[in-house]
Amino acid sequence: TAGHLIADALTEEQVPVISGPFLTDRSKPELRNLTEKAPGLLSHAGVLTAITVDHPEFPLRLLMDAVRAAVRGGMDEEEALRAVTINAARIAGIDARVGSLAAGKDADCVLYSGNPFDYKNAVCAVLCDGKMVYRR
Repeated sequence: TAGHLIADALTEEQVPVISGPFLTDRSKPELRNLTEKAPGLLSHAGVLTAITVDHPEFPLRLLMDAVRAAVRGGMDEEEALRAVTINAARIAGIDARVGSLAAGKDADCVLYSGNPFDYKNAVCAVLCDGKMVYRR
């Protein structure tokens, strides 16, 4: 939660960051620099950035809320989507298999009724391994 304070050093050393959780309050000393601006600050500095909700402390279903908060805090929308797709896969070392849509990769995808950052939109369909597993 404080990586944004040393973003230049992280960029220079090419250290990736999993940013979060920031859907909480400053209940512990290590959270004193907590801000939803952190992912955007890191990303703008050139740090490979992913976003976390610190599951199971915070339910995984809140991940898009964390992404929306990062955008509200200044992160570019496309970079925010990369933070929970290809950037997360790169950091985990599994980007050859997941994290983006390409021939030969696992084809998991969520389709929204509109912009995924708009709370009014809903999930229309979910595809796993290229097969429809949910349709609204």
